[in-house]
Amino acid sequence: MSAMQHRDEPRSVAAVPSTTGGSPTRRLWTTPRSRTALVGGLALGLTSAALTGMPAQAINSNPPTGPGNIEIFPMRDMVAIEGYTEQAGMQATITATRGGQVIGKTTGTVGADGFLEANHPGGVCWGVGTGAPQVTPDLQQGDEIKVDFSNGQWDGSKVVDIEATGVVLDEAAHTLTINGRYGPGVDMPNPTDLVGDPGKIGIEIVNPEMRNGSAIGERAIGWPGHVVDPLDPGPEPGYQVVGSVTGTDAAGGTFAVKYTFQNSADLELANAGSITALGWLANHEDPNQEAQYGLTLNEFYEFGGPGMGGCPAGPTQVRTNGPGTYSALGAGAGSITVNWDDAKVLPGTPAVEGYTVRAVARNQEDEVGKRLPNTAAAKETTTLTGLVAGDIYSIEIAAKSAAGEGTPSVISQVRAAAHVVPTATATTLRRPNADGKYAPLVTGANGDFGVHLDPAAGVLGAEVHYTLDGSTPTLQSRTFTPGDPSLQIRQDTTLRWIVVDSGNVVGPQGEKFYDIVESTNPAPVISKVAATPVSGAVDVTWNKLPADGENPVNGYRVQAYTGASADVATGVRVGDPVMVAQPTDATLTEVTRRMGYLTNGTSYKFSVAARYGTVFSNESALSEAVAPEAAAAANAGPDASSLRGRTVTLNGTASTKAVSYQWTQVRPAPVAPATYRDPIITINGPTTASPTFRFPTKTSAASDDGTYEFRLVTTHQNADGTTFTRGDNVIIKEQKDGFAASRTRWRAGDNLVGTGTQEGARLSFHSGSHTGPVVATAVVANGAWTVPGTNAQPTGGKFYVWSDYGYVGELSVTP
Repeated sequence: MSAMQHRDEPRSVAAVPSTTGGSPTRRLWTTPRSRTALVGGLALGLTSAALTGMPAQAINSNPPTGPGNIEIFPMRDMVAIEGYTEQAGMQATITATRGGQVIGKTTGTVGADGFLEANHPGGVCWGVGTGAPQVTPDLQQGDEIKVDFSNGQWDGSKVVDIEATGVVLDEAAHTLTINGRYGPGVDMPNPTDLVGDPGKIGIEIVNPEMRNGSAIGERAIGWPGHVVDPLDPGPEPGYQVVGSVTGTDAAGGTFAVKYTFQNSADLELANAGSITALGWLANHEDPNQEAQYGLTLNEFYEFGGPGMGGCPAGPTQVRTNGPGTYSALGAGAGSITVNWDDAKVLPGTPAVEGYTVRAVARNQEDEVGKRLPNTAAAKETTTLTGLVAGDIYSIEIAAKSAAGEGTPSVISQVRAAAHVVPTATATTLRRPNADGKYAPLVTGANGDFGVHLDPAAGVLGAEVHYTLDGSTPTLQSRTFTPGDPSLQIRQDTTLRWIVVDSGNVVGPQGEKFYDIVESTNPAPVISKVAATPVSGAVDVTWNKLPADGENPVNGYRVQAYTGASADVATGVRVGDPVMVAQPTDATLTEVTRRMGYLTNGTSYKFSVAARYGTVFSNESALSEAVAPEAAAAANAGPDASSLRGRTVTLNGTASTKAVSYQWTQVRPAPVAPATYRDPIITINGPTTASPTFRFPTKTSAASDDGTYEFRLVTTHQNADGTTFTRGDNVIIKEQKDGFAASRTRWRAGDNLVGTGTQEGARLSFHSGSHTGPVVATAVVANGAWTVPGTNAQPTGGKFYVWSDYGYVGELSVTP
């Protein structure tokens, strides 16, 4: 190389082993002089109180408990999730979106180690799972990543807009400068105060050879990872690094990170390393967890592209399939007109340049087609002529782009003749009486007296959709096809229908009113409607009509209507009518029917008709509107964790229809065995919805296992005043005290130094075992603790550390 060279082209990852290649691993940029550990691998899925600087769109509304992290490698179009051990064995669906449109999707099983990778050897391809587009997305800055777990939890992240754009070497000065850019919203460091404001980015050079015989002495060197702690400057490293930033966090800008080395050999080692620009969404302050949430690793040395062999092609190679909305109809002898909406194009894929429309004969050999440009209109149309008059053709509509012609959309059969409007006629063998009324249209032993919907002659592939409830039919309504059993109509009904033909052409709505003969005898009167303790149900009550005498009633018919219905003549029915037998208890004066399968919170009205012999009376007037409610239930709240000695609030407020509460302890059983210390908990306010208790402390390994279970029993009341109960349990587990050591050297003249999350916690350092002698003690103050060192080493070179909140872990020390 010359004394000043530029390296602006990415290089193969094979040139230098990289910590960011292969399965995502822990990446530390620590040195003896550094207090800041920049680490890849954290979760968005913890409580929002644990996050700082988290963008609103990245905060999870249903997060896993963590720790877990979403790591994004945009140059390799790779997404890795790690640390989701609580979701091990579950299905995880990874979805990439851009501007609200899905650009990539895949599904896989979370490993026992909490890992799952997309587009990386050993992981899953993009395009796996129901509805996943068959494309490897070209991940870009701003794309959003969502991970849905099969238990209903999900996590989210996005691609941070930061990248290295070039490298400049100055061999004479032994310097290497990494230039790059960042976009709006990226939290950049303050170069003049890296300790106070390190931002949420990092620039990293990795080469394991740098620690073998060079003055660098480290495999990974980064900025702003090397921040000198004025209280513990440590030895000078074998290089210097400074950074400068232009622009603002709000607008974006550029950065330059300059490394100065002691000699040319060290410069070459750094130049041979792998360069990665990292950005993340939020910091986590727990020293027991990694520091970055939502990590993007933009690798300067990687080539872009689909990557993993055998997976779907990248977007530039993806052919766009035919349109999703299309139709065709005969346009006269030997002609067919085809209509379609523009095909949907995935972001990053080539634009649709035109369409090929073909009419293929039944012999699959003869065809007539046109190649058409893609017009500015969103709806396209063309007419194919020169076909054999009266013959039936299949129609293919294919989109064309620079990647080629995609899979066509196909219409199975259209006749090259005048279009037959898709309609149908409602018919029945039953004849109306002089007043135009019909006996119930029910098919029985005496004949087929139901209603049929017969398509018009010449309609190909007719599909008839109908409603009997007064609503307007759609293509999602019930389907009546020739040969189906007849429709059964027992009460006044307006039958409505539409027909769609094989060319996807929908005809006009048809309708016919069937006025059914009713008994002139009285209809019941609804006296009460009320929501029940059962989810999705309403009790309807009406007066019992005589079961004997001149006009005996042998049953009833109950019909639900929408809550907005005004009367039975114009109302919209919900579901089929329910038949109710006449009660045999002569003492009853009222009949109650529970109407189920309704939607909680949605209002309904009801009618009742009485059956006199084989004929029903008129329907009663509609009842008042009533909405079913959620079932009466106890809800003790989600399982949770707590530090020992802290006050915990139980939460039964999500219980429904509860009139009283009772909380009890069920685990450990409230009988004090000798091995437990204070396991019997005093619940303060056990008959309230949200009582409290103090999580017990413990002083030895023989104390309780840190799991406490409580049961909530709620009392509920039926409409008749009787009561019943429901129950639910909740588990509260011990939360370990956050504890870490930042200096582990233990000898006279040196202090053992670390951090703790619980202010004022008393720490005890046991030698030899959990119950061994206490060698030292400390108190967490301002988040830190210090223990004066001695030359007496603990047994096995490690301490067993307890706080007054419980056991916090082992700590290995060096002399």
